[in-house]
Amino acid sequence: MTESTPAVSSGGSGGRRTALRVGIVAGGAVAAVGLLYGVAVATTGGNIPRNTEVLGIAIGGKSVEDARTHLSVALPERLPDAMTVVAADKRLTRPTGDLGLDIDIEATAAKAREGWASPFRAIKTLFGAGREIDPVPAIDTETLNTAVEEMNDEVSLGFVEGGLDFSTGVAKPIAPIPGRGLDDEAVAAALTDAFLAGEAEVAAPIVDVQPEIDQAAVDRALAGIGARAMSGPVTITVAKNSVELTPAQFGPFLSTEPADGDLRLVVDAEGLVDSLEDKVEDLGRPPRDAKFKFNEDEETVEIVPSRAGIVLDPGVLGDKLADVLVGDGPRTVDAGARTQAPKFSTADAEALGIKDKLSSFKTEYPYAAYRVTNIGRAAEKINGSIVMPDEIWSLNKTVGERTVKNGFVRGYIIKNGQFIEDLGGGVSQSATTTYNAAFFAGLKDIEHHPHSLYIGRYPAGREATVAWPSKDLRFQNDSGHPVYIQANHKVGSIEVSMWGTKVWDKIESISSPRRNIVSPKTVESEDPDCEPQSPVDGFDITVTRVFFKDGEEAKRETYDTHYFPTDRIVCVEPGKGTKSPTPGSSESPDPSPSRTPKPPKSTPTPKPEPSPSASPTTSSSAPPLPIGGDDDVVPD
Repeated sequence: MTESTPAVSSGGSGGRRTALRVGIVAGGAVAAVGLLYGVAVATTGGNIPRNTEVLGIAIGGKSVEDARTHLSVALPERLPDAMTVVAADKRLTRPTGDLGLDIDIEATAAKAREGWASPFRAIKTLFGAGREIDPVPAIDTETLNTAVEEMNDEVSLGFVEGGLDFSTGVAKPIAPIPGRGLDDEAVAAALTDAFLAGEAEVAAPIVDVQPEIDQAAVDRALAGIGARAMSGPVTITVAKNSVELTPAQFGPFLSTEPADGDLRLVVDAEGLVDSLEDKVEDLGRPPRDAKFKFNEDEETVEIVPSRAGIVLDPGVLGDKLADVLVGDGPRTVDAGARTQAPKFSTADAEALGIKDKLSSFKTEYPYAAYRVTNIGRAAEKINGSIVMPDEIWSLNKTVGERTVKNGFVRGYIIKNGQFIEDLGGGVSQSATTTYNAAFFAGLKDIEHHPHSLYIGRYPAGREATVAWPSKDLRFQNDSGHPVYIQANHKVGSIEVSMWGTKVWDKIESISSPRRNIVSPKTVESEDPDCEPQSPVDGFDITVTRVFFKDGEEAKRETYDTHYFPTDRIVCVEPGKGTKSPTPGSSESPDPSPSRTPKPPKSTPTPKPEPSPSASPTTSSSAPPLPIGGDDDVVPD
C-alpha cells in the first residue's frame, strides 16, 4: 500500500503569524485614524474647520454666524473700492459698485464650513494644514457689461458699429468701420477675477475689433425699420391725456443695436418719459402716504392726507412704442399709466385713532462721530413704527443687524467688563430711550437687558442694551389701541415719544437707594489695542413702576438690577506693568437675560420720580467713562 503525505504550504504557521501581524498593524492604523478623526471633529464641533482663511482673514473655528459677522467687517477692507483697467496709455478707473462687483458674505461663510466632517480634511486641519476659501461672488452681470462697454468707447480706435441715426427726425445710415478696442468679455472676466483676489488693477490689451453689422444690414434697416419709424407722428395716451409727437420730437430717443446680424430698434424710454412730464400733468408723480403731524407743545395730532400717484413703467412704454413704430398698424400707444394708491391712506390713519401723547423720553450723549451716525440711524429706523394692539415690538427686528451695509459704523461696546470697538456702538442709547418711552407709556415689558456695567448718563435700573441677535428690547402693546412711535434725533440727543389712546392717567417711577456697593479693581493691560477705562462702583437697585387710573393707584411692577463694577483699566507697555491680570477677567457673568416684573408690593418709601409728561432728560453723576463708553453688551 502506498502512503501519501498531504502537501504543506511553504509558509506554514509563519505565514499565518505574518498575516496576523499585518492585520493587527492595519487595525491599529485604522483605530489611530479613527481616533484622530474623532479629536478633529470634537475640536471643530461643527464649526468652520481650523486654519481656514478668506483672503488671509482667519475664520477657522468660528460658527458660520460668527464668521459672517467677522467677514462683514474685515472682508470689505481686503477688497478694492475701485478697479482700474490699463489699456494702452489710458487708465480707466471705476468704483466697484459701478461695475456691479460685490461679495456674497453669507454664502462665503457657509462655503467655508462645507466638508467640515470630511475625515481627510478634518485630520489635515488638526495638524495645522491651512485652507484658503475663495469669496463667493455676487456680480451684477448687466451692470458690469454696460460699464465695460462704456470703457471700450473711451479707448476704441477708429471702430464704428453699423446702425441708424434718428436724432434729426430722419433716419440716416451709420456705416460700419473696423477698428481696435477692448475684448469686452475678456475684460469683464479679468475684472471679476481680480476683484475676488483683492487686486485693484487689470491689464487689457487693445485688439482688432470687427463690426457685428455690415453695410448690407445697414441698408436693409434703413429701408425697413428706418422708413417705417419715421413715416409720421405717433400718439401716446397717458391716463386721460393724449400727446402727439412728431418724428423730430421722438427721434432723439431712438437708436439701433445689433441682433443676430441685423439691426433692432431701441427706445430710450426713460428719456422719453422725462420729455412727456412737461406735456402731461402729474405724470410720474409718486403716491404719498398719509402722515401724522405732532404738536409736542400742545400734545395734539394732525393727519396729513394721503395722495394717489400717476405712474408708468418706462420699459413697457419703450417696448410698445418700438412695436408700433416698426409695425403696419395704427400709430397710437397706450403708455400704460395708472393711478397708484398710497400704501397708507388717510382712512388708514384715521382708523388707528392716534390722538393722545402717551409718553416722551429724552437722553443726551457727549459728541462722538460714531454716536451721531449710529444713534441717528437707529432713530431713523425706529421712527414711524406702528404697533397694533397685542403686537410685540422688537428693536432688533426694527433696526436690523448693525452692519456697514445697514448704515452703522464702528463704535464702543462693553465686552468682558471692558469697553472695546465694534460695529453698532451707540445703539443702546436708542434702546434705553425707547425702553423708557415704553415704560412711561405703560406698555408691557417682554424683554429688556440692563448693561452689565453702569453708565452714568442713563437712569440706574431703567435702561437697556441690545446685541445682535442675542439680546433684544421687546415690549407688547397691551393698551388695546394702536401705538405710533416717534423718534427724533439731533446731534447730542435722542427723544422717543409714544402716541395713541390714553389708558393710564400717568405712570411714575420709584427708585430704591443703591445697595450692595462693590468697589472696582485696577487692571493693567499690555494689549496693543488697550483703551484706558475709568472706574465705576457696582451696585444693586430696584425700580418700581406705578400705574394710575381714574385718579388712583391701579398697580405696581418692580424690577431688580445688578451692576458689576467697572474696573479701572491702565494701559502699559509690554513688560513694564506692576501687575499682569488679564483685562476683563474681573467681570462676573452678565445679568439675567430679562427683567420680569415681580408681584405688586405694598406702600413704597422712596419718593416718586417725575411723571413722563415732564419728558425727563438723563444726566450723569457717576465718575467719567472713557470716550465712547457705551454700549451694546456682547455675550461673553
